[in-house]
Amino acid sequence: MGQISDGGISTGLLTIASIGVATLVIGAAFGMAIVVSNQLDASAERTAQQLRTDVIILTTNNVTSESQEFMVYVKNTGEARINFFDVDTFFDKHFVINDGSSDDYSWNVTWLGESGNNNAWDPTETIAINIYLPSGQTVGTGVHEVMVSAVGAQDTYQFAV
Repeated sequence: MGQISDGGISTGLLTIASIGVATLVIGAAFGMAIVVSNQLDASAERTAQQLRTDVIILTTNNVTSESQEFMVYVKNTGEARINFFDVDTFFDKHFVINDGSSDDYSWNVTWLGESGNNNAWDPTETIAINIYLPSGQTVGTGVHEVMVSAVGAQDTYQFAV
């Protein structure tokens, strides 16, 4: 009977171990490639949405120095529907919270002849953003600035009281 060489067993075990390690490395690399690919797809979709989105502030309603609330008329001039979770509003550099009931700066929306009644801000639709100042605060005299940002597109509007 022949004898099995210790060198042959060692070489065989090393070969099997090398194949196992190579399989793990390839599997990990493939898994990372899928994760990176998914992240690139999501980033591309966000960028495409930003490129299709645009807003323009048309005007405000009659704002006086005593106003505690006022409306800003904003039109969706882009090609994409805008979700209100993606809309940020600022008044005189103050972030305005989207709830319309806070004791801080807040806002809510008034629909102006919505087409389709889908509670989404569709292209060509104009909305009125109702801005509420904190309790006891008024607009005051001077130059004021409103900024509306939606999915990265933004417009700034200045008005004097």
